[in-house]
Amino acid sequence: MNYYHNLKKKDGFTIIESIMVIMILGVISAIASKPLLQGYTAYQTNKNIINAGWQYRYSLERMARELRSISGATSISTATATTITFLNTSSQTITYTLTGTQIMRKNSAGLNSDQILADGITNASLFDYYDTNGVLMTAPVTGVNLLAIRYVKINLNINLNNTNISLSTAVFTRFAS
Repeated sequence: MNYYHNLKKKDGFTIIESIMVIMILGVISAIASKPLLQGYTAYQTNKNIINAGWQYRYSLERMARELRSISGATSISTATATTITFLNTSSQTITYTLTGTQIMRKNSAGLNSDQILADGITNASLFDYYDTNGVLMTAPVTGVNLLAIRYVKINLNINLNNTNISLSTAVFTRFAS
């Protein structure tokens, strides 16, 4: 009888109390994990959008920089809504083309001349052309009208992770007066 009496006096938790604590901690962690997961997902999505945005900005800046290097009024040979071909000051023929959702850059330098600058472009028209008076020229610009191009507007519309991003810039050619 003394043995049974000693077991009752021992301090500690019963198995039912331990199981209840584990269950309560499980419910609390399940409730707390949802906002943490949503926050992490939002962080990753925004990080991807920012990284992709920088890539598109780089593509836009590269096209703008090379368009500024057009050597003269007679250097533009193709000017459509999706393609521009020109001769730069280094006597290289550069072509930018919107093919599907990709912007392709091609040059006459030889090896590795075909490059994908950007992917995921959603607009149908990449280039707008303006004359000296700032009047929009109807694409495709052909013949003697090619000599009248004084600046080119580049438009990028991107759909990335269900987020639309629009970037554009106007580039005055080196020979613009």
